[in-house]
Amino acid sequence: MSSHSAHQSDRRVQQTLYTATVTQLVDTFPEGVTLRYESTDAFRAFLAGNVYVQYVVFNVTDAEKIIRDHGTVHAVLEDWQFPIVTATDPDIDIYSRQRDDIRHLLKHIQPAIYIPDAGTVYWDRSEDSQRHGIQAFIRRLDWVMDTIAEHDWDISVLPLAKGMYRWHYEDLRDCYERHGFTNFAFYTKQYTNNGNHIRKLLNHLQNLIDVIGAENIFTIARLSENHLERFPPQVTGTCGIVQFAKQCKVDRRFVEDQFVDWRDDLETTLLDKPTVTQQ
Repeated sequence: MSSHSAHQSDRRVQQTLYTATVTQLVDTFPEGVTLRYESTDAFRAFLAGNVYVQYVVFNVTDAEKIIRDHGTVHAVLEDWQFPIVTATDPDIDIYSRQRDDIRHLLKHIQPAIYIPDAGTVYWDRSEDSQRHGIQAFIRRLDWVMDTIAEHDWDISVLPLAKGMYRWHYEDLRDCYERHGFTNFAFYTKQYTNNGNHIRKLLNHLQNLIDVIGAENIFTIARLSENHLERFPPQVTGTCGIVQFAKQCKVDRRFVEDQFVDWRDDLETTLLDKPTVTQQ
């Protein structure tokens, strides 16, 4: 009886600590370097038991497959590892995503951080097309916030900075202020298509900071050191997978020690910057 009681007591302590940790992570901006989930045996083996990994970024398409196979995205994570699920998938997947699909996803990723997406806003489209994309995004973001509140799901929203130019963010400002957002995610993949548009990216990040007053920015799909060192100091979080695979993989397996050293160097580059951006 006494050993059984002690075992139950230990489990209650562990559950209490887990709940406290999860509550903190839901409400915490994911600072530093985060890895994007890769559906491979090598990556899953790297996550297993890895105390150096706290956040993991999942594309919605990967999260949906894990949910179909296991019932929850947490099935591929350790108790101390926490999911960030981003809806920044290819346009065709975003367009086909229905509200019922999103409800099902949200229910099975919690507790989690969620980055919604909808619409398209590209610099080679007309102004009317860009404004239509922004309006579609605002409707989606409002609906996601209402749905999470309605169901009392343990999810925080890290809103996408769905813009490039100052007028984009002026159109978005009311929505962001209405929800009290000061931290944002920024999708960067479009800045590597048909050339490396790093100067455009830096300019668009600065527009977000100037118009919206972003305090922290999480860049999605950007782990190049020579880019991180050029980012404004408000960029305090970033994620990716390609550079990790190149730097930390030996004989088809990811090496934990190499990962720790590589990440520490990147985080020094990302975070150790003056508080005022040098022009």
